[in-house]
Amino acid sequence: MANTYALDRLNVLIVQDSEFLRSLIASTLQTLGVARTVSAPNGEAAVKMLQDMQTAPQRAGFSAVDLVITDVAMPRLSGLGLLRWLRRSQASPNRFAPVVMLSGAAQRRHVELARDLGANEFIAVPFTGQTMATRLLAIIDRPRDFVHCPDYFGPCRRRQVAIAPEADRRGTTEEDVKVVYSEKDPEDTPRSQAVMQFRLPNKLRNRVGGVPGRAGVIDPKLVQAADKQIASQSEDYAVYFERVVADLNAAMKRCLDEPQDAAAAYLRINELSVELRGQGVVFGYPLISTVSRSLHGYTLDTKQIDADHKALVKAHIDIINNVVGERVSGDGGALGASLLAELKRAKSVFEQRRREAVAASA
Repeated sequence: MANTYALDRLNVLIVQDSEFLRSLIASTLQTLGVARTVSAPNGEAAVKMLQDMQTAPQRAGFSAVDLVITDVAMPRLSGLGLLRWLRRSQASPNRFAPVVMLSGAAQRRHVELARDLGANEFIAVPFTGQTMATRLLAIIDRPRDFVHCPDYFGPCRRRQVAIAPEADRRGTTEEDVKVVYSEKDPEDTPRSQAVMQFRLPNKLRNRVGGVPGRAGVIDPKLVQAADKQIASQSEDYAVYFERVVADLNAAMKRCLDEPQDAAAAYLRINELSVELRGQGVVFGYPLISTVSRSLHGYTLDTKQIDADHKALVKAHIDIINNVVGERVSGDGGALGASLLAELKRAKSVFEQRRREAVAASA
């Protein structure tokens, strides 16, 4: 009989710029049995929180974390930047900390970047309770040795042993690898071989009540409850979604009607675009995420706000209103293609006018 893990002993740090998604991830983990989570809105805030855990644990809420779940794309410091800091900086409190990367754009390049920076696992949004449970079990039951070499530090990137007669494409042999049974910082460990392989005790499994040599489980009833919770939040999403879009329209109106407040209105639109970017893909409105991602990029700079730029921002918001008003879920079919073509035209007109303005001033 499989051992059921006690996840209430885990401390999890969630790093996500969307408030809605932070809440969803936290509630999913809590439904699975994780009692203690702490959140940060971006990588920069997460770095400060992790440093505070060493110097001021009461302020941080934890003295240490067992697992980090972070989005890939965030302002100020991305999840990839946070991962790089965790793995490579001597200021990192735990260079061996398990890290799960989460993104609404589960493209191969994101997976490869996360892998090459030392991620343990990767979750694509939208996710289910079962997906979250599977990734947690992979980290608990199947931790990979950490590898330290001149151009990489992180979990061994090879999950499976190559099957003969395929040649091993790595440039090292067993004689080049030194196995280390210590959690001492890699930079402080004397290097006698080209590659060091850290084979560490499975503290995470011990922490959740696991048994050496035996895989455990997360209570299936809790996994089902997590799936139901995500589904119920999907049903309530339309009401919340409409409120965020209403705030977006109010900010656009302020930008147009009160030119002196345009910069402040842009900042608000930018904040709301982050929320919409994360939520759309989770609840079946990927067009909202696509348009909001573009809107976020165009409202980062508040120094060159003019009539053309306002028109482009308004074109984004008009398309979001169409998606919401028509309940355009999925790719939207012909209507979705038409809306995206409309956005492409608006961008093209804007860029052309920008080029003409630059040429005229030259």
